Amino acid sequence: MYVMIQFATLLCICLLSEVISSLLPFAFPASIIGMFILLALLLLKIFPEKQIDRVSTFLLGNMSFFFIPAAIGILDIYGDIKPYILTIILICVITFIIAFAVCSLTAAIALKIMGSHSKNGGGRDVL
Repeated sequence: MYVMIQFATLLCICLLSEVISSLLPFAFPASIIGMFILLALLLLKIFPEKQIDRVSTFLLGNMSFFFIPAAIGILDIYGDIKPYILTIILICVITFIIAFAVCSLTAAIALKIMGSHSKNGGGRDVL
């Protein structure tokens, strides 16, 4: 029963984000609005982590299941995108390499900052 309450809470946040998205005078994804709402609720301690821990663990563990409809959708339009498939694959590979490089550099910079922070004795002069 507790998991159902957690899931209902997340669904209410999704519904609220859909309403906000439909009221905006410009197009903005409701999923992003929902993530911002959830982040704000968690950071402001209005919404404790333990209130969604079980259902979020379940959803993360079964995330691949939620990509099946998207994959089927791609198969449905395969005939339309077939002439562009090499371009799409090339774009995917290039963006993967760029994202990997940015994440690696960000992690290296963060580790460097954390290392210099600990060497300074926890002082504020990190950079």
